[in-house]
Amino acid sequence: MSLFAERLLELKEVYNLNNVDIQKLTGCSNQSISKWINENVCPKLMSLIKLSDKFDCSIDFLLGLTDKKERVRKEKPLAFWQRLNQQLTSKNVTQYKVAKDCRFDKSNFTKWKRYALIPDTVTVIKMAQYFGVTVEYLYGLSDI
Repeated sequence: MSLFAERLLELKEVYNLNNVDIQKLTGCSNQSISKWINENVCPKLMSLIKLSDKFDCSIDFLLGLTDKKERVRKEKPLAFWQRLNQQLTSKNVTQYKVAKDCRFDKSNFTKWKRYALIPDTVTVIKMAQYFGVTVEYLYGLSDI
């Protein structure tokens, strides 16, 4: 079981919630929630935001990337691409190197920039770890 699944089960118990409550909160199917718990599938960003809001914790805490529960959200979030570009510049690293080291196709950078798309959660986790920042920071939701 993933750390995310463990955290979700623990928080469901603390808040006395069941899968139907999580479905209503996130708008996801029971099948999706079962996959999060049983098959190591990561939720999409919007579901993570809704869960972290409900449980008053950071996305990184939910994902099991930190034991710090507190979160500090920006009032006006940055676009994912802006934050990623800041990291590329400040770390003086190329898109090619990040893609190679994080094991995804470099063409994703064009999709993220041109179409304002957000990568899947697993890819963001890899990049956050690569840059040494939090997932919330890379998503542009926090300055920490």
